[in-house]
Amino acid sequence: MGFAEEIRIRLGSLRHAHRLHRELRAVREENRRLRAEARAADPARLVWIFGTARVGSTWLMRMMGETHATWNEPLVGSLFGGFLNATTHHQRRGNDFILGGGYDKRALRQFVLWNAGQRFPDADGIVIKEPNGSVGAPYLSAALPESSLICLVRDPRDVVASGLDAARPGGWQTRLRKRRGLPPEDPDDMVRSRAERYLNLMGASVATYGAHRGPKAMVRYEALRTDTHEQLRDLYGALGLKVNEETLRTAVEKQAWENVPEEKKGPGQGRRKATPG
Repeated sequence: MGFAEEIRIRLGSLRHAHRLHRELRAVREENRRLRAEARAADPARLVWIFGTARVGSTWLMRMMGETHATWNEPLVGSLFGGFLNATTHHQRRGNDFILGGGYDKRALRQFVLWNAGQRFPDADGIVIKEPNGSVGAPYLSAALPESSLICLVRDPRDVVASGLDAARPGGWQTRLRKRRGLPPEDPDDMVRSRAERYLNLMGASVATYGAHRGPKAMVRYEALRTDTHEQLRDLYGALGLKVNEETLRTAVEKQAWENVPEEKKGPGQGRRKATPG
């Protein structure tokens, strides 16, 4: 064998080795992608709670936590909704825009399902409390039409009153954020801010409820408080979620006002007793 022929054979072997390496790398990447997809959550197992702050969403989430995994305020609605709402129609139409050209629904869908699957790999269902991310409710509904949607509504006067109590000196919100608190003699700015936030978030939630194609239910806080067991049973029925009476009774009793520790309820606490209206 001549020198040139030997070089040719060796180069051929080298190219063959490189090709095998690329093919092996491609197989590994595909396997990695399939494993990641396998950990994605089933969209039909997601239950969203939309509305606004101080409507009783934490209470509802805790009761439903007896039958589902719970995801408390991921704020994915704010992440995508706030961003998309700040862009122009012209920007969103462009293919170069990160969520343009129809990629917004697909990107949001994959992002939510992958994150839910990673966090709750063994959950049969996931209740996602997202009142403060309700600005993104229309986008989440469009991207995940198979998921269930709860629109939780409360009298706006009580929402504002609850917010004022939380922000007063010594209130739970001021303690959490280590602030002095809202001066009690001048609540007007906060009332205006809370009212505007209520209109924006609740408006988005109600509009999304009307357009949502999957299972959905509208719940009034006042009715839930008056007849918790019956309202919760109707809610599960409307969403097509199976629950037995014993589990339902346990969920209601565990989260009842009487069973909340004294140091965690009352004026200035996250759970305060008020008169609706």
